[in-house]
Amino acid sequence: NDHDLTDAATRLPGHHVQLFRRLQAKWQCYDTYARVCMSLGAYQLLAGISYFLIIATMQHYKSMTCGYAVITVFVVSQLVLAMLDIGRKMMFSIVALQLFGAIPIYLSAYAFSSTIFDNMEQ
Repeated sequence: NDHDLTDAATRLPGHHVQLFRRLQAKWQCYDTYARVCMSLGAYQLLAGISYFLIIATMQHYKSMTCGYAVITVFVVSQLVLAMLDIGRKMMFSIVALQLFGAIPIYLSAYAFSSTIFDNMEQ
């Protein structure tokens, strides 16, 4: 009798599994949209932290090399996050887009460091 119950359980998925599979098809597109939104939010958060660190390290502490190093750490973390989110299928495109998105951060850091360097010479 016990053998019949375990044999039936291994062949057919339970009612809850069938219900889950049916419902999963309805909400899978919303799940994908939520993942994309969370990824974009994480990229914006890391970029915002980078801009904050430009001001904190370069303007307040007058440490240019530390500012560039910390910015590079956050840009690399954005790159790693993009590769984890999207995958290795489009590696070249991911790297190119993330580096293109890092240009404004490095330009801001360069503007801050050149302004501070000019003020220190005077």
